[in-house]
Amino acid sequence: MNTVKRIIICGGAAVLAGVFSVYSHILLLPVIALAAYMGSEWGLPFSLPVIGGITAGMLIAFTPDLALCITLAMYVILIITLTVYAKKRLPHRYGLLAAAAIILLGTYLALALEPMLAGQPPYLKAVELWEQSYLNAASAAFSAESVKLLEGFTALIPDFLMFCCLLSAEVQGLALILLIMLWHKVFRTRPRRMAKFRYWRLPKTALAFIIIAAAAAGLCYLLRLEQANSVALTMGLIVISMFAMQGLAFLRFVLELSEAPKGLSWLLWGGAVLFLPYSLIFLSLVGIREQLKNRRGYIMRAIKEKLLRARAQSQADEYAKYGYIREEKEPKEENAAPEEEGGKDEGSEKE
Repeated sequence: MNTVKRIIICGGAAVLAGVFSVYSHILLLPVIALAAYMGSEWGLPFSLPVIGGITAGMLIAFTPDLALCITLAMYVILIITLTVYAKKRLPHRYGLLAAAAIILLGTYLALALEPMLAGQPPYLKAVELWEQSYLNAASAAFSAESVKLLEGFTALIPDFLMFCCLLSAEVQGLALILLIMLWHKVFRTRPRRMAKFRYWRLPKTALAFIIIAAAAAGLCYLLRLEQANSVALTMGLIVISMFAMQGLAFLRFVLELSEAPKGLSWLLWGGAVLFLPYSLIFLSLVGIREQLKNRRGYIMRAIKEKLLRARAQSQADEYAKYGYIREEKEPKEENAAPEEEGGKDEGSEKE
């Protein structure tokens, strides 16, 4: 791709960044991923106009205050971090963790830092935002009973604020990593290989994290901290979301291995979404069991041993029949789980 086309794409991304930063931060995610892609593949100067577009859009549309400065800093740091992640071809889990941490910290501080500096509860601004913005809009669109139900959520905000911020950060972080992979596909370049979802597995230290999380939540209750419920819910979300993803990956592995109809895979994904939050509990239990027993590893080893025995028997039969064994190169297994450890790999295919 020549420089003129790159400049045009960069300019369009900067304009979209300015518009979406004002009206929709969800639509801003693909532009942020594009900025990280351009910075990593074409050079850092190509990501700077997007940062400029976000800055200009926010400063023109909103009155500068502490929350706005934190949000703007969050996006700038996020773009730079994702650019480094994509440029260095770091493991995807590091990019996901970094993105989620930046979004969580930025979102929570934008809501809680100003009240905390004023000596007020950290959730005060979130409560005011909920009552002044969302409830007013809901009163015009929903019935009185629905509005009353939403008003009851105000009392839950102190406990659910960090929980919601963390859930949002996890979803947005995963979306950004997948969007960067999508931009690689659009521009026909090769990112670092990502293991197929059915092979996703948590590290061995994940079980130790459960113990630490439970101890932290229990300590908050022993000390009778005001935010004990919030800490417990947040720790629970981290544990459940991690092991639920592993449980879902294991079920996908079983469906692939058994050559089940593709409709069952769609049914699995649909059920996981429709039956939230109960599906998370079920999937997390499956994930914890898989972490303890590593049944996927056992199954793969059993399949490999069976193939080796079959090959040895085939070679023995061939030798008995012809008196020699033909040497053949082993075909590369397309379904094998790719390694994500190591240094830089493939690189990019430039047009």
